[in-house]
Amino acid sequence: MNPDYLDILSELSAAGAEFLVVGAYALAIHGLPRATGDIDIWVNPSPENARRTWSALVRFNAPLHDLVETDFSTQGLIFQIGVAPRRIDILTSIEGVGFAEAWADRTS
Repeated sequence: MNPDYLDILSELSAAGAEFLVVGAYALAIHGLPRATGDIDIWVNPSPENARRTWSALVRFNAPLHDLVETDFSTQGLIFQIGVAPRRIDILTSIEGVGFAEAWADRTS
């Protein structure tokens, strides 16, 4: 796995953020590999988790120039860091499912 991906996942974990890896990386874990140029990370958009996510992104040195902490508690945010094939996408929602429901069904 790309070192930047490992670093952001480590920072999110260290901050206690609730997040799920979704998209192609999640499919690969379940035996359905697919080529991709990014990693999709879905964060819980609660205010408390927005603080944790913000803290992790600051420690990761993400380019947060036009954002504020509360943006990560807003449904529909897609924050992209970098460019493919090393892009990191931070999502606050996914169409058709709520974070709490997906979190309850997560696998490690």
